[in-house]
Amino acid sequence: MAAVAMIYNPRPGQEEKSPASSRGGCPVRFLSGLYELDELGLQLRRQAAQVGWDEAQQQLALSDAGQGLEDFAFRNFPLAEPILDFYHASEHVAALAAACHSHDPTAAAEQTTAWCHQRKHEGGAALLTVWEQLKVGRWGPARREVYRQQVQYFRNHQHKMDYPRYRAQGWQIGSGPVESGCKRLVTQRLKGAGMRWGERGTDTMCHLRALLLCQPDQWDDFWAASGPPTHLQN
Repeated sequence: MAAVAMIYNPRPGQEEKSPASSRGGCPVRFLSGLYELDELGLQLRRQAAQVGWDEAQQQLALSDAGQGLEDFAFRNFPLAEPILDFYHASEHVAALAAACHSHDPTAAAEQTTAWCHQRKHEGGAALLTVWEQLKVGRWGPARREVYRQQVQYFRNHQHKMDYPRYRAQGWQIGSGPVESGCKRLVTQRLKGAGMRWGERGTDTMCHLRALLLCQPDQWDDFWAASGPPTHLQN
């Protein structure tokens, strides 16, 4: 699977679901390729150092916490405050709301909206307290299992769900920019109709796309050091 990571400093008021790009948006460094996490961390730390990460007054690590990403962020950026993507966590809220109102999709949707509003304005710990007080003793096994999984998820991640404080600081709480980056770097170029890619071609094209979407000097500096591009065979 192609990995995508980015270092960026959003401009004040920038929409967190909008694409991050140095071309008309905020300064950004992308990395993409068939990286193992250790190698990705090494390369990302280098990029971060080049753009002043170590001098930043506040460092943030925003992700969906999947596939070892929390450990990855802590190993490579131990001073960064972790934030769980608000919209990814909303999927877990919706799952429990559906279990609470298993025969009423409209009520489940309304419950999801209410719980997400509470989480945004009071934080994940406050919503977890509400969940822990739910009466689920008469639920069937399948619904109780959903309850167990979602409560455990919130217990594991509540320290990254202090959304009122994050928003008061002007910090983004959604990973929309990197998800947009995944679409622009990988999906739009590598997943067109009829396309087939081997590992070498995939890895090379991801590197090139990352360079193209980075700050302009990255693309220019790379070719100045490497010489003109040659024909790529997949």
